Amino acid sequence: MLETSVATKSLKIASIIGSNFKFKINDQNYHYFLFGHGGHLIVEVDSNICLLQSNKGVLLPRSSWQLLSEESSSFTSIGFMPLHLITAARTLAPPVWTPPLNQDSFLGSLLKKPAQGDQDCAELIKSTLSMIVALVELTREDNELLDSVGLEQDLYNAMALIVFDDLRNFEFGWHRDEPDEVDRRLYSILDFIRFNLDRELPISLLQAQANCSRRSLEYAFKKQIGCTPLQWIRRERMALALAKLETSDPTNSTVKDIAASCGYKSLSRFYIDFRSTYGCTPYDILRLTDEGS
Repeated sequence: MLETSVATKSLKIASIIGSNFKFKINDQNYHYFLFGHGGHLIVEVDSNICLLQSNKGVLLPRSSWQLLSEESSSFTSIGFMPLHLITAARTLAPPVWTPPLNQDSFLGSLLKKPAQGDQDCAELIKSTLSMIVALVELTREDNELLDSVGLEQDLYNAMALIVFDDLRNFEFGWHRDEPDEVDRRLYSILDFIRFNLDRELPISLLQAQANCSRRSLEYAFKKQIGCTPLQWIRRERMALALAKLETSDPTNSTVKDIAASCGYKSLSRFYIDFRSTYGCTPYDILRLTDEGS
């Protein structure tokens, strides 16, 4: 078996050629994109199984997964930081674009790329693999070259276009005013919140993440969003909770579990917030889901 690996500031890349191999990864820090080059590889994550073929990609959630091959096969894996992916998407999209609510909504399950007939995505996958080849060659010469030529950012941009189909619908070359420093920090903190709705998010943590004063942070929220940071966090948590309740299997999920996954330690507080937001209880939504299944 032949393996070539590269590590940058925020990427973990490995290209492997071999036969009769089995890989098992349990990485809670990175999400992974797998690209097939040749042969047939079986990808298993949770209870999902799919076939990874030549010039196809599979996006994996941040959890354990394994890859099996019983014949001569080759593939490339890219471990990446989801917040970096969102940042790249923002550089490509006009101001009207907003990222998905939470990582669960677009990175929380196995996603095969390209979809049937998506030729643009297929071409992007080919160009991404070409960039990886160039990145590996540069690393062999000098690691510092990666920053100077910007290949790491180019790779994130390509992956953003592969993952977020709607980005490819925008015309490039649009103009927008350059956001000021406070607005740039706001974009960053909104993405940080979306990826951390399951944990405590005190103002002090948001200040540290945005590297600004509490007053500046609250002013930016009021100016751009029309509410305080804590009000926006609650709104996002309620939207996430509703999505989870509507899509969860009632036999395997409880309201308490969903509340905890949305950052609530107190079930009664979750119940009160949900009822005041939607006019019904979380149990009502879970019951409807059970009846409709």
